Amino acid sequence: MSARGASWRRTGCNNVNGARALLTMLRSAGVDRLFGNPGTTEVPLLDELASFDGITYHLVLQEGVAVGMADGYAQAAGRVGVLSLHVTGGVANALGLLYNASRAGTPLLVLSGQQDTRLALQEPFLYSDMVRWVRPLVKWAHEVAHPSDLPRALRRALREAVAPPSGPVFLAVPLDVLRAQDVPVEDLGPPATPRTGADPAAVSAAADLLRRARAPLIVAGDRVAHAGAEATLLALAEATGWPVALEPYPTRFVFPSPHAQARSPLPRFAAGVRAALEAHDVVLVIGLTPFEHFLYDGASPLPPGTRVIHFDLAPAFIARNHPVAVGVCGDLPGALASLRENLGRASRGDLPGATIGGGPRPSGPTPFDDPYAPVADVIAGVVEPHDILVEEAISARAAILGRVPRSVPGTLFGEKGGTIGWGFPAALGVGLARPGTGVFAVVGDGSFLMEVQGLWTAARDGIAIVLIVLNNRGYAILKQGLASLGGEAARRGVYPGTDVPGVDLLGLARSFGVAGERVAAAPGRPWASELRQVLRRARNAGGPVLVEVVLDVPVRPLA
Repeated sequence: MSARGASWRRTGCNNVNGARALLTMLRSAGVDRLFGNPGTTEVPLLDELASFDGITYHLVLQEGVAVGMADGYAQAAGRVGVLSLHVTGGVANALGLLYNASRAGTPLLVLSGQQDTRLALQEPFLYSDMVRWVRPLVKWAHEVAHPSDLPRALRRALREAVAPPSGPVFLAVPLDVLRAQDVPVEDLGPPATPRTGADPAAVSAAADLLRRARAPLIVAGDRVAHAGAEATLLALAEATGWPVALEPYPTRFVFPSPHAQARSPLPRFAAGVRAALEAHDVVLVIGLTPFEHFLYDGASPLPPGTRVIHFDLAPAFIARNHPVAVGVCGDLPGALASLRENLGRASRGDLPGATIGGGPRPSGPTPFDDPYAPVADVIAGVVEPHDILVEEAISARAAILGRVPRSVPGTLFGEKGGTIGWGFPAALGVGLARPGTGVFAVVGDGSFLMEVQGLWTAARDGIAIVLIVLNNRGYAILKQGLASLGGEAARRGVYPGTDVPGVDLLGLARSFGVAGERVAAAPGRPWASELRQVLRRARNAGGPVLVEVVLDVPVRPLA
C-alpha cells in the first residue's frame, strides 16, 4: 500500500482531498467494490482511484446495471452495496431498479456527483435538486454542502442503510467538495445493524393466542432472511409442527422448500389469499407485510374470524394494511426463539394444528401442462443444493420456485418491486460476492434485454455465472393480462405491443464477449437432455455463459 493509501488510519489527517477522503472512509467501513458509470462530476474520484488500493471499481455501460449489481452484491455479501452515478442523467437512469431495491429493503449507498455548489444558483448543465426527487425511493437523502460535513454525512448514510428497516440511501457530493483539500477523515468501521429485543409481554401474548388456536399457519417472508432468522424459523416450525407458507412474491430463501411442512407461496390475488387462509383461525406472519397483491380484485385477503399475529423487524411494518391481534417487533432470531420457549411448556402433540411425523407433502404448485415446468425440472437436475439461484422469470416464476428445490440459506435471490431488468445484473453482483459458488440466473427475454449492457461487464470482469434466458419472444405476462381482460385482444387473438421477435440473443452475447448456446424446447426432439448437457458445460466454463431456451408459450389468463 502506498503512503497516501495508508493515511486513512489517522483521523483529521491533512493533505487529503475530498475524493480520497471519501474513498478512504468507504474502505474503512468495509467497502471493497464500487459499481458505476462516471461522468465529469466524478473525475476527481477516478483520479484518486488510479493510486488507491483496496476498492475495485466495476465499470458498467448503463446505470441500471450498476444498481442491479450493487443490489445483488449487497444481498449476497450481507453488507452495504455502493454505487457511483453521474449527476442528474445518471441518477435518473437508475431510478427503475432503485425502486426495486427500496421495495426489497436492500442496503445500498447511492453516491452521485453534483455540480460545484458555487454554480448551483445558476442551474448549470446537468444540475438539479436530486435530493428532492430521489427522496421518495430512499430512506435518507442528502447533499454535502461543506467538506467538513463529509465524514458525518457518510457515517449517517451507512448507518441509515442498515438500520431496520434497511434500504437504499442517497448522498450527492459536489465537485468542489471532492476537490477540497485538508478534508477530515474518520475511521468509520463497518456500520453496525442495531438490534432491539422484542417485548416479552407481546411474545407471551402471541404464545397464549397460538395455544388457543385451532389450526395455526405460519406465513414467512423475505425479512426472515434479512434478519438471519432462517434457522430459528425452522426450529420453531419443527417444534410446533405447523405448516409454513411463503409470501406471495418470495425473493429470498427462508424455509426449505422440500420440507414436509413447507407450503407453496400464497397466491398473487387477495381472493386467492383468502381461500388459502380459510382453514386457519390464527396466522403467524413473520418478516413480511401482509398481504401485498399483484392487482386489485375487490376481495379482502383475511377471512372472517382469522386473527393475525405479526413478528417483524420494525414497528412500521406492523398493522400497515390489516389489523393484527398481536404485534411483535425487534430482533427476529431472538423473538422467534422466545416464542418457541413460551410454547415449549406444551408438548408438540398438545399444540393446536401440529402435524406429527411431518404430515402430507403439499401438491406441486404448478400444473403438469405448465409450459415452463419441464424446463424447471431440467434446471432442478443441474443446480446443486449450495448453488445460488437468481430468479426474474415472471411468467415462469411459479414453475421455477415450485420445482427447483432450495434447502440452504442464501441460495435464492429474486426481484422485488416489479421493475424488470434486475435479474441479470443482480446475478453478476451475487457472483462477485460468492466467488467459487455456482450461480444460475433464470430470467425472461424481456428482463434480459432491459439491461443487456451487463454482458460487457460480465465479460470484462470474468464473472462466472450461468445466465439462462427463457425466450418466449415477447412479454408473456402482458398477453396473460390481455387474456384475463377478455376484450378485443383476447377475442381476436391479437396482442399489440407484446411481441419482441427477431433478436439474436447469442449474437448479442458474443458481440460483448460472452459465450452462449441455444436450445429450442420444441416437442418431438430430445431437448431436455440437450439442455442438461449445455447447463453442465456452462457451470464449468469458468466465466459468464448465456444459455438461451427458446419456447412457444400458449396464451392463458392470469391465475
